[in-house]
Amino acid sequence: MKNKKIFIKATIIFIIIVNIFISLNQPLIAIEILQTIKVGLYYNDAKTQSKSALSEFKVSALKGLILGFDKNNIFTEVHKETTSNNISVLKDVYSYAPYHIKIGDSFNDINLLNQKIDEYQKKGVSVFKSYTGVFEIWTGSYLSSEGAQVDVLQNIIPKLGPGNYSIINPSDTRIIITSFNNANIFAFDNNDSIFKICPDDKNIPYIFKINDDDKKRFRGQLEIRMFPSSNMTLINVLPLEEYLYGVVPYEIGASSPMEALKAQAVCARTYVLNNLKKYEYLGFNVCTTQYSQVYKGFYGESQSTNKAVNDTASKIVTYNNKPAQVFYFSSSGGMTENVKNVWGSEFPYLKSVEDKYETDSTWNYSWNISFETSKIKQLLNSKGIDIGDILGFEITKLSEAGRVVELVIKGKKGNKTYKNEGTRTVLGLDSQLYIISTNSDVFVQKSDLSINRTQINNTEIMTSSGIQTILNPSFTVLGANNLKKNVSRTPSLYTFTGKGWGHAVGMSQNGAIGMAKAGFTFDKILTHYFTGTKLE
Repeated sequence: MKNKKIFIKATIIFIIIVNIFISLNQPLIAIEILQTIKVGLYYNDAKTQSKSALSEFKVSALKGLILGFDKNNIFTEVHKETTSNNISVLKDVYSYAPYHIKIGDSFNDINLLNQKIDEYQKKGVSVFKSYTGVFEIWTGSYLSSEGAQVDVLQNIIPKLGPGNYSIINPSDTRIIITSFNNANIFAFDNNDSIFKICPDDKNIPYIFKINDDDKKRFRGQLEIRMFPSSNMTLINVLPLEEYLYGVVPYEIGASSPMEALKAQAVCARTYVLNNLKKYEYLGFNVCTTQYSQVYKGFYGESQSTNKAVNDTASKIVTYNNKPAQVFYFSSSGGMTENVKNVWGSEFPYLKSVEDKYETDSTWNYSWNISFETSKIKQLLNSKGIDIGDILGFEITKLSEAGRVVELVIKGKKGNKTYKNEGTRTVLGLDSQLYIISTNSDVFVQKSDLSINRTQINNTEIMTSSGIQTILNPSFTVLGANNLKKNVSRTPSLYTFTGKGWGHAVGMSQNGAIGMAKAGFTFDKILTHYFTGTKLE
């Protein structure tokens, strides 16, 4: 007994020691990594002006498909397509024959339903399954209620005998699925469940294809949802890591150095965890475009990017034991930007850092674009801004990194001030790192012999009659080597010359590639761009 007490006491002490050891070596707050993600492939969204929801599409898988629905996280299989043939999914009101006939009573048990379907098929009536909250047996597709009634009398009753037959009217929320030979397979119309199409488990890899398009191949499963005043919303449901397979090559390029690919994979994974509710109102987490992250599914996956995802599995960027808000972009032009100078928010790890490993040979690293004043006026008017004819621009504030954070556009009816990212987006510029020149610019040597670029518009000059303001519509400037140049008083063309591409907050992809080539590992790359963060 004494030995037993000693053993129990030793065990308790051991457990305490182990718990202390674990607590010292684990973060105080456990970070749960999402296992499955929902990606909106086609949908309507007023916020982003997306109108891609489908009224009809085809789907296939090499080794067949399974059709069914989820209710309370329980999947019910209703049909198995064993071939690689396409099946069609339609919004039934667009099928031009949206009337159907219900035969007999409803069923709660799908096995009893299948038995009855076999019985009707043997008697020569082509029937199919329907789910509207309960299972039903339907037949036919008709242009009108009258056509359905005629078929009951002339075809169905002679084969099945008198019974309970009712006409099913059109429904805006009903989906109907047909086989490759246009035979009806299944009708679905229920708000409490979600219709799903899954590749059969025999498919390796586990992928499906939409509309016979090899560029529209996706891992995982497909959800089809109906929302008011919309066509079908298509949602790709798949493991998070497999979703990243379809993101990384399109966000940074599969030929990038491995450590840069790993940094991108960790950024993409962390981004997802912070944006799970972005499209919650539409039934999914993220979309396929730059509004989330560019995702193109199985098409374009590469061995290198898949390896980068696998080698960093479950790793994310954290700050104070929570997922960090991470952002990335193409190139910074030599210095990233503090988030407060772009979106006005404050994050201690989204500060401006030197980006010396970028290379200026990348596409769009240096850029320039010109606008005639009429075009600028048109762009402002399209945003509901009317300041009249454009008279000039004035950069009134720069960030410490040299980016424009306050810009005044002057017009005959008044001025309009833009701040932070607005100084870029107002004209759709590639970055906030730019200077402005015009076709009315002249270079003036100041008293200290420095050269200053300026415009003559409303400029005061010394004349034989004293100081006067230039008001002439145009004038002639005598420059170096006695060259004369005609210059308009008010510019008609503005040229923006800049560096970098994107918002410049967080990780520069160009810089990450440069750091990887210089020998930095992915964790060093990430902690450089996200100051004070950790990888967990």
